[in-house]
Amino acid sequence: MLSGVSLHPTRPDDCVGDFYDPQDTRHAPNDTFCGRWSADDLARMLADTGCLTRWKACGFSRIWIECTHDCAQRHTLEVWTQTGAASELLLQAVIWLDYIHIDRLHASFPAFCVEHLRLQRPGEMPGPYRLPGQDFASSGLLRNVFGMIKHMACALGAALISEIPEYFHTAYIFSEYFVFADAEMERIFRAAKRDLMSGASRLCDVSRAFETGRVLWKGRTYLWPTEFQICALSHELERQIEIPPDQIEPERFKIQ
Repeated sequence: MLSGVSLHPTRPDDCVGDFYDPQDTRHAPNDTFCGRWSADDLARMLADTGCLTRWKACGFSRIWIECTHDCAQRHTLEVWTQTGAASELLLQAVIWLDYIHIDRLHASFPAFCVEHLRLQRPGEMPGPYRLPGQDFASSGLLRNVFGMIKHMACALGAALISEIPEYFHTAYIFSEYFVFADAEMERIFRAAKRDLMSGASRLCDVSRAFETGRVLWKGRTYLWPTEFQICALSHELERQIEIPPDQIEPERFKIQ
């Protein structure tokens, strides 16, 4: 279910703003990211954000970058390292550029859409706090990488960044920067945080409860939905999408 939004591959009439050159990415060299940044450019960005320093401090000495895009206009950035005889991912970001109509604003916006973002520390197991979908421990570099993503989105002329959190813990972590595009979903999510993340609750346990069908809301099993979260790239749009903090669903969540 994708409530409150719709996607448009071409610019709709009600669009506010536009990409600086939306044709660039369609005919870009396959070794650039979004038709704009070479591997050398990305290496400088990763150095400027402190990612390379952190990776090297963790013992990852051989690091390289790969960029590709496919016929569906999905652009992939991968940062790899060598661990023994195996190549392992340090970072993987898959994005596409699209126009997103937000129903509650009655307008569409050019969006830098993050389909997938993986940050990990190969070789280090997450231990007892493993999150659903997690193979290795987190790198702790989300703030650094998100700063780079915001820079790229602004450079391309996007008005917002979007992502669809596959798990509850993804939405919880990203809620520092994002709100749900659908106002009702944001109110439900706030209620879930209020009821399930209080006291000694652990994020891994709550997220796993959603995945195993043990979360109840209004007396029924509540399965984690497929919904857009959005992050505005201007103060004006941030003001428009803001939902007052007192808007929260009164019905209580619980784990059985």
